[in-house]
Amino acid sequence: MNNLAFHPAITQRQPSHTTEQILAMWLHGKSPETVSAYSRVAEKLIDFIGKPLTQWTLGDLQRWQDSLSGKAPNTISTYTAIAKSLIGFAHKLGVIPFNVAMPVKSPKSKDCLSQRILSESQVLTMIALESNPRNKLILKTLYYAGLRVSE
Repeated sequence: MNNLAFHPAITQRQPSHTTEQILAMWLHGKSPETVSAYSRVAEKLIDFIGKPLTQWTLGDLQRWQDSLSGKAPNTISTYTAIAKSLIGFAHKLGVIPFNVAMPVKSPKSKDCLSQRILSESQVLTMIALESNPRNKLILKTLYYAGLRVSE
Protein backbone atom coordinates (compact mmCIF):
# COMPACT_ATOMS: atom_id res chain seq x y z
CA MET A 1 0.00 0.00 0.00
CA ASN A 2 1.32 3.45 -0.90
CA ASN A 3 1.54 5.54 2.29
CA LEU A 4 1.85 8.80 0.31
CA ALA A 5 -1.74 8.60 -0.92
CA PHE A 6 -3.01 9.14 2.61
CA HIS A 7 -0.55 11.83 3.62
CA PRO A 8 -2.52 14.96 4.67
CA ALA A 9 -0.27 17.36 2.72
CA ILE A 10 -0.89 15.43 -0.49
CA THR A 11 -4.61 14.79 -0.12
CA GLN A 12 -5.54 18.34 0.92
CA ARG A 13 -6.44 20.70 -1.90
CA GLN A 14 -5.05 24.20 -2.15
CA PRO A 15 -7.39 26.72 -0.53
CA SER A 16 -9.51 28.62 -3.00
CA HIS A 17 -8.33 32.20 -3.56
CA THR A 18 -10.30 35.05 -5.04
CA THR A 19 -8.85 37.03 -7.92
CA GLU A 20 -8.48 40.02 -5.56
CA GLN A 21 -6.47 37.94 -3.07
CA ILE A 22 -4.20 36.68 -5.83
CA LEU A 23 -3.68 40.26 -7.06
CA ALA A 24 -2.81 41.47 -3.56
CA MET A 25 -0.24 38.69 -3.09
CA TRP A 26 1.22 39.30 -6.57
CA LEU A 27 1.62 43.04 -5.94
CA HIS A 28 2.94 42.67 -2.39
CA GLY A 29 6.35 44.29 -1.92
CA LYS A 30 6.43 46.01 -5.29
CA SER A 31 7.10 49.75 -5.57
CA PRO A 32 4.09 52.10 -5.51
CA GLU A 33 4.65 52.98 -9.19
CA THR A 34 4.73 49.31 -10.17
CA VAL A 35 1.64 48.56 -8.09
CA SER A 36 -0.22 51.41 -9.80
CA ALA A 37 0.77 50.37 -13.34
CA TYR A 38 0.26 46.63 -12.81
CA SER A 39 -3.09 47.18 -11.07
CA ARG A 40 -4.36 49.31 -13.94
CA VAL A 41 -3.48 46.68 -16.53
CA ALA A 42 -4.69 43.77 -14.37
CA GLU A 43 -8.07 45.45 -13.80
CA LYS A 44 -8.50 45.94 -17.56
CA LEU A 45 -7.61 42.30 -18.13
CA ILE A 46 -9.96 41.04 -15.39
CA ASP A 47 -12.82 43.21 -16.68
CA PHE A 48 -12.26 42.02 -20.25
CA ILE A 49 -12.19 38.30 -19.41
CA GLY A 50 -15.08 38.61 -16.95
CA LYS A 51 -14.47 35.46 -14.93
CA PRO A 52 -12.26 34.46 -11.99
CA LEU A 53 -8.55 34.12 -12.75
CA THR A 54 -8.73 30.44 -11.78
CA GLN A 55 -10.98 29.83 -14.82
CA TRP A 56 -8.97 31.70 -17.46
CA THR A 57 -7.93 29.90 -20.62
CA LEU A 58 -5.37 30.48 -23.32
CA GLY A 59 -8.23 31.55 -25.61
CA ASP A 60 -9.30 34.22 -23.11
CA LEU A 61 -5.79 35.67 -23.09
CA GLN A 62 -5.49 35.55 -26.87
CA ARG A 63 -8.82 37.38 -27.28
CA TRP A 64 -7.63 40.01 -24.79
CA GLN A 65 -4.33 40.43 -26.62
CA ASP A 66 -6.21 40.74 -29.94
CA SER A 67 -8.36 43.49 -28.41
CA LEU A 68 -5.18 45.54 -27.86
CA SER A 69 -4.46 45.75 -31.61
CA GLY A 70 -4.97 49.54 -31.79
CA LYS A 71 -2.27 50.21 -29.19
CA ALA A 72 1.45 50.76 -29.77
CA PRO A 73 3.62 47.60 -29.95
CA ASN A 74 5.50 48.64 -26.79
CA THR A 75 2.20 49.00 -24.91
CA ILE A 76 0.98 45.60 -26.09
CA SER A 77 4.31 44.07 -25.09
CA THR A 78 4.12 45.64 -21.62
CA TYR A 79 0.49 44.61 -21.10
CA THR A 80 1.29 41.06 -22.21
CA ALA A 81 4.29 40.85 -19.88
CA ILE A 82 2.14 42.01 -16.95
CA ALA A 83 -0.57 39.44 -17.75
CA LYS A 84 2.01 36.67 -18.07
CA SER A 85 3.57 37.68 -14.76
CA LEU A 86 0.22 37.57 -12.96
CA ILE A 87 -0.76 34.19 -14.38
CA GLY A 88 2.71 32.75 -13.82
CA PHE A 89 2.49 33.88 -10.19
CA ALA A 90 -0.92 32.21 -9.76
CA HIS A 91 0.49 29.01 -11.25
CA LYS A 92 3.55 29.05 -8.95
CA LEU A 93 1.20 29.63 -6.03
CA GLY A 94 -0.68 26.48 -7.03
CA VAL A 95 -3.97 28.32 -7.53
CA ILE A 96 -4.17 27.32 -11.20
CA PRO A 97 -2.96 23.96 -12.49
CA PHE A 98 -1.44 25.25 -15.74
CA ASN A 99 0.29 28.45 -16.76
CA VAL A 100 -2.09 29.25 -19.62
CA ALA A 101 -0.08 32.38 -20.46
CA MET A 102 3.11 30.50 -21.29
CA PRO A 103 2.37 30.10 -25.03
CA VAL A 104 1.26 33.75 -25.41
CA LYS A 105 3.82 35.72 -27.44
CA SER A 106 4.56 39.41 -27.06
CA PRO A 107 5.18 41.63 -30.06
CA LYS A 108 8.73 42.87 -30.41
CA SER A 109 9.23 46.21 -28.71
CA LYS A 110 10.50 49.02 -30.87
CA ASP A 111 13.94 50.21 -29.81
CA CYS A 112 13.70 54.01 -29.63
CA LEU A 113 16.88 54.64 -27.67
CA SER A 114 18.89 55.78 -30.70
CA GLN A 115 16.31 58.50 -31.39
CA ARG A 116 16.91 60.02 -27.94
CA ILE A 117 20.72 60.14 -28.08
CA LEU A 118 22.30 63.40 -29.21
CA SER A 119 25.42 63.39 -31.36
CA GLU A 120 28.64 64.89 -30.00
CA SER A 121 28.30 67.94 -32.23
CA GLN A 122 24.69 68.50 -31.07
CA VAL A 123 25.79 68.40 -27.43
CA LEU A 124 28.75 70.72 -27.99
CA THR A 125 26.52 73.15 -29.90
CA MET A 126 23.98 73.12 -27.08
CA ILE A 127 26.74 73.84 -24.53
CA ALA A 128 28.24 76.60 -26.69
CA LEU A 129 24.85 78.31 -27.18
CA GLU A 130 24.03 78.32 -23.46
CA SER A 131 24.52 81.86 -22.15
CA ASN A 132 23.88 81.24 -18.46
CA PRO A 133 27.21 80.20 -16.82
CA ARG A 134 25.40 78.01 -14.25
CA ASN A 135 23.43 76.10 -16.90
CA LYS A 136 26.55 75.78 -19.08
CA LEU A 137 28.43 74.21 -16.16
CA ILE A 138 25.53 71.80 -15.48
CA LEU A 139 25.47 70.74 -19.14
CA LYS A 140 29.25 70.24 -19.19
CA THR A 141 29.09 68.17 -16.00
CA LEU A 142 26.29 66.00 -17.39
CA TYR A 143 28.14 65.49 -20.67
CA TYR A 144 31.69 64.91 -19.44
CA ALA A 145 30.60 62.68 -16.57
CA GLY A 146 28.33 60.68 -18.88
CA LEU A 147 25.30 61.25 -16.67
CA ARG A 148 21.70 60.79 -17.67
CA VAL A 149 19.20 63.60 -17.17
CA SER A 150 17.51 61.61 -14.38
CA GLU A 151 20.80 61.52 -12.47
